[in-house]
Amino acid sequence: MKKIIIFMLLMLGSISGISATLIEGQTAYHKLDGDTLDATPNGYDATNNGADLVTGKINQGYYFDGSDNMNLGDVLDAGTTSYTMATWFKTTNPLTTGINGLISKTGTDPRFYLGISSSGSVPPDRVRVLVDDGSSVIFGDSTTTVDDNLWHLAIMTID
Repeated sequence: MKKIIIFMLLMLGSISGISATLIEGQTAYHKLDGDTLDATPNGYDATNNGADLVTGKINQGYYFDGSDNMNLGDVLDAGTTSYTMATWFKTTNPLTTGINGLISKTGTDPRFYLGISSSGSVPPDRVRVLVDDGSSVIFGDSTTTVDDNLWHLAIMTID
């Protein structure tokens, strides 16, 4: 199966006037504004594994220290459909080891990954994407480093 990755990275120094609405057919929407509940009627609530609730840019958010995550379970079948994933994030220090996931489905194929490479990786401190449908692996890195204490929007579309 041929897949095309469209990858965008937008840097912002400040965010104002942002509002989000649900889109018809949207699988999940996690605002992470004080809870880990899915705002869609699908009920794909996340389980918080160690992230701390903090004051966010707008309302509340969660602080991830590199070992924390939000687990959705096995709800996305990345190998059979087109989809888009997006997340806002901000890093304040270069990562020292591994690749820190922002959104991922790991384990058996199909799997995907949207994360940040460490300073020990080549290239370092960049957004990294990977898609593995069981027969081929596609991956890429952003051209911009993200360890700059600014807000970034990472979007990955698979078609």
